[in-house]
Amino acid sequence: MILTGFFDTLFGRKKQRDPFVIEKGLLVKYHENDCAEVRVPDGVTEIGGCAFEGCRRITSVILPHGLKKIGLRAFLGCYALTDITIPEGVTEIGDYAFCSCEGLQQAVLPQSLEMLGSSAFRSCTALSSAELPEGLERIGEYTFFMCKALTSLTLPNSVKRFGKQAFFGCSFSEITVPSGVKVIPTECFANCVMLTNVSLPETLEKIGEHSFFQCYRLKEIKIPAGVVKIGTQAFGYCDRAETLRLPESAAEIADDAFSGCTALSHFYLGEGGVYVHCDVRSTRSEVQTWQIIEMLKIVRSGSLAPWTNVETADGFRTEVKRCGISTEKMSQIALGLYRKNGDPASLNYILETIGLLSVILILQKRYDDMETLLSADPPPEYIEGMTELAIKNGAHEMYVMLQKYKEQNGGYDLPADRFEL
Repeated sequence: MILTGFFDTLFGRKKQRDPFVIEKGLLVKYHENDCAEVRVPDGVTEIGGCAFEGCRRITSVILPHGLKKIGLRAFLGCYALTDITIPEGVTEIGDYAFCSCEGLQQAVLPQSLEMLGSSAFRSCTALSSAELPEGLERIGEYTFFMCKALTSLTLPNSVKRFGKQAFFGCSFSEITVPSGVKVIPTECFANCVMLTNVSLPETLEKIGEHSFFQCYRLKEIKIPAGVVKIGTQAFGYCDRAETLRLPESAAEIADDAFSGCTALSHFYLGEGGVYVHCDVRSTRSEVQTWQIIEMLKIVRSGSLAPWTNVETADGFRTEVKRCGISTEKMSQIALGLYRKNGDPASLNYILETIGLLSVILILQKRYDDMETLLSADPPPEYIEGMTELAIKNGAHEMYVMLQKYKEQNGGYDLPADRFEL
């Protein structure tokens, strides 16, 4: 043995040490050498914590059959690793297992997998494909955080729980959240800037704060029946979303849940699809969620009567102002309710509380509403007041409509020669 060592040294031959440190099936440590491709020996059942951490030369790893678990930080920072296939039989991938493997492009996961740990593929910025198996029940916090190249992902039906920021900053264009999921946690899909379509399950009860924050390309926000809570800026700055569908079950909605959704113009409440149009792009200030819901509830009830219980017209106006609903929008709602239901409270609101000038400025652009209003047989003084204002504001077509109304009903002294364009 001494002579062998002597001649090895004499002729420059150095004994290669085994790069694998294995104890009873646990791969404790891999000592990196010049090999780019690594084959883990048969018999290993667990890759231990930090076993390959920081091995920057490795481009490929072949894992053995019989492997059961990949531990904490096992391959963290293996920057050159390009793909990984996890063999069948592995049930758990630990926290940070492949975190910051910046060259990793593909990960194939086994059907046996049950738990995907927090930050398992965090900051794998080249990862474009990850096949998640049926049987996976939990996806941890930050699992695919900032996987900016991940353009396609199918979540298996077995998944019941996500961690916060699980898919933050990914680039898939659509996602279907599996049935059985009850909570979308904080920032789960935030900054998924390519996301255009989201399907949420009927089992969902809570949408956490910033869940879909800055999902710029999202066109429609549809909240399923059963959701009772929507958190702060849950859909904040989804500034291309045009349609919002809310369930009546949503009792607790943060005032700024839809802050910055400046393209919203179509709002629906409940299964019946009660609808209000409110183009926030035409207003200077943001329309907040609770104001929208207030409008929707009015339409849902079919009457302004709950609001007309205030003692005075000034009180009525104060209530409208409190809810931040513009005079124009409330007038349109009231006219729509009167047209649909003959709601006397709506007519009363129009005739007595909003002011003649507002009516003129609104109705000169909406002649069908003018016809609806005239069909209510307003009192003569109202017709006279509208005529004066039509003359004053250059509302020629409205003036003509009032003339016709006078001819049909008689008894009104409408001046025929006072109109000036």
